Amino acid sequence: MVFRRNAPIDPRLLQRLHNRVERRQPKLKTKRPAGYYKSLKDKHDDPTTVIKNKYAPATIDNLEGIRGKFKRFCHDQHLGDWRSVIRDCSRGTTISFIQHMYDEDRVKKRGAMSQYRAQFGMLYNKENGRLMDSNDRKEVLKFIDTLGLDRTVKSKPVLGVDDLLLLLNCHWARDKSVYPTERHRVQFALILLLLFGTGCRPAELVDAKRKRRDNPNSDDDDLESDVDMGGVEGDTRLFDALCYEDVRLLVVHSPDNSERDVLAMEVKLSHHKGHNKRPKPTIFFFTEVDDPIFCAITHFVSLALADDAFEAPSLTTPKRVFEHKIRGPVNCTELHWKEEMLKTPIFRRDDSEAALPYNQLHDSLNRLGKIAGIKEILTSYCFRRGTANVVDHAATDAVRDQVMRHNANSALHNGHYANEKVRFDVQSAGLGRPSVDGVLRMLTHMSLMCDPRAPVHVPDEVLAALPPDPIITALELEREQLKAGAYRIRGTSIEAEVRRLTSAIGSARTRRRNIVSQEYRDEYFRRRPTEDIEKHNNGRQEEEYIEPVVEHQIPQRTQLADLICPRVTGITPQNAVKRRIQVAELMLALCKCREVPSRYRLRVGIPPPSIFKEESPELGPLDPFFPLECSKKQCPFCIGDESKSYEQRMGEFCRPATMMNHVENIHLKGRDPKAKIECFHPTCKSQGLVLEKLEYFKSHVELVHGFTAFSSICVIPPRLGMVGSWFSHSILRLSKSKYEARKVLLSSYGT
Repeated sequence: MVFRRNAPIDPRLLQRLHNRVERRQPKLKTKRPAGYYKSLKDKHDDPTTVIKNKYAPATIDNLEGIRGKFKRFCHDQHLGDWRSVIRDCSRGTTISFIQHMYDEDRVKKRGAMSQYRAQFGMLYNKENGRLMDSNDRKEVLKFIDTLGLDRTVKSKPVLGVDDLLLLLNCHWARDKSVYPTERHRVQFALILLLLFGTGCRPAELVDAKRKRRDNPNSDDDDLESDVDMGGVEGDTRLFDALCYEDVRLLVVHSPDNSERDVLAMEVKLSHHKGHNKRPKPTIFFFTEVDDPIFCAITHFVSLALADDAFEAPSLTTPKRVFEHKIRGPVNCTELHWKEEMLKTPIFRRDDSEAALPYNQLHDSLNRLGKIAGIKEILTSYCFRRGTANVVDHAATDAVRDQVMRHNANSALHNGHYANEKVRFDVQSAGLGRPSVDGVLRMLTHMSLMCDPRAPVHVPDEVLAALPPDPIITALELEREQLKAGAYRIRGTSIEAEVRRLTSAIGSARTRRRNIVSQEYRDEYFRRRPTEDIEKHNNGRQEEEYIEPVVEHQIPQRTQLADLICPRVTGITPQNAVKRRIQVAELMLALCKCREVPSRYRLRVGIPPPSIFKEESPELGPLDPFFPLECSKKQCPFCIGDESKSYEQRMGEFCRPATMMNHVENIHLKGRDPKAKIECFHPTCKSQGLVLEKLEYFKSHVELVHGFTAFSSICVIPPRLGMVGSWFSHSILRLSKSKYEARKVLLSSYGT
């Protein structure tokens, strides 16, 4: 008889099993007091009792906007309280409100005015508990037609795979934008691939909720309670964005029975439009692509490794992930995530755990479209329309509606997503000639009018030559008259009005800057073809376009662009896997780096030849050397930033005053002066030096590291906290000068 030895039980596994069993317990019965159900019946039998609607955040924003316009209308016309007016709102009041919006808000489009009318109907329904009279609505619509508003609609560009390749190449090779960290650059490329590969709305990937400002003057008593401003601790996620628990990374058998198993990825999109009322989650599958610039799995594996998200401790390199093999009689192996990473957003802002907001994604898309030279404004819906048209051409209507999260037979695609450029050669069909599919495909996508020479920014001389905006000038004059030469307004009676005018001036300047930039760019696309034609007909030599060479600060990005951007054909499957692994390794290294903005970029000199020793076949290259005593123009924080290159860490500012401004505005801004602070110099950081407060830190970097611009008065800490090094007051008091005190401190470091 063979005795079986019981394997030891993992306590963590046992705890997870216990938690899951507890969640499956049946719900306990709720005991109500006597008469509870009768009182509930009497309460809701009352006609005045109405259960409040739970509106979506976008609906709440629309209601707040139209309510603000209606309150301003009631105030300007001296009608009294807006609630009393809307509860007794007649057809004439509604028409007067429409005319007021046309006059004061300068609405130009009929579609916008019709939308305002519909929003006012929602506000009327909310306040009165009934719909507006249908005859009144028809009369209001007929009145809108008499205003002579513009009925033209904006173009709806459709993005194709060639356009996607152009955008990705510009993103990796030509984009000079500086992100908070280089992880943002990798995650932005993955967002582009997911937008095109799923046709999703941006709210399904990033956090699209608007940040609500506290308005103490708001008299709406129930809008705030309708909004879920975040999650709660426990099993509820904090952000409506794509998290790690929504993605499954699988290792499956190769369909061609090769020796290597392949990776597959499941992406579950749940936060679609209307998911709170009618949830319709959709799962999309991604497989490995030989061209790594299109491979979403390669990008995602790099981000997961950078976040240390894999539950298996041995999965630390891309090679181990891509070369993992299935063991046992199973068809796939799932690469699980750590428990604490399940509800962490994949696309995040800065270095925090907060999800990437939609406005940052919108700005990045707009900027990338300008860099690529695309004439139209690049938005996330360009990707969505492109995916919809591709799926509509290759799949059934049912599959298309499932991909787009549309109700069956809703005709939404034909009404809003179909390419306005007909994808059929009608001329050739009518003439009985073969269709020119290649030319037709090129004519229907965004890159047709692409011009990399198009300006991204308006030149300063053009901005200076433009006449001043009369609206901005009037607001600035009103603010100056209100301030009457006073500089400080805090606590005065004019503070609120001055701040309102300042905010209005900032908004007007931003709006004018965007309009000038867009019109200047549109003028280039209108002017350039005519100029080229005239130059050609006049016999002038064509100007050869030389693509500008972009030098990147980070070596890993240069290597990645050289590897990922060229098109490679005829590559073997083994070499394709090696190439994806190399790309993932470079992306992983890039995620740990950070580019320095140009205004804070240090002056980098050629390092002395003695810093790096030549490679030895036995020992290999040595680590870079950081001298303990630094230049007074070096930043004591940047020298310890491991996300920067050695040249950036050792670089110098033009003068000590500039270095001090950089330290105060970037590193010390918002820091508590009495809080503990560590020394970021690599030598001190490796030994765990932590100082009690900022004053001691300034004295330390002055005495030990030579940053004399920090403090003219030397405050010696009673205890620096250096492991194995204690500095007493008596030794430093015996020193006759600051120079002698510095010699004592340096001697304790062994220098």
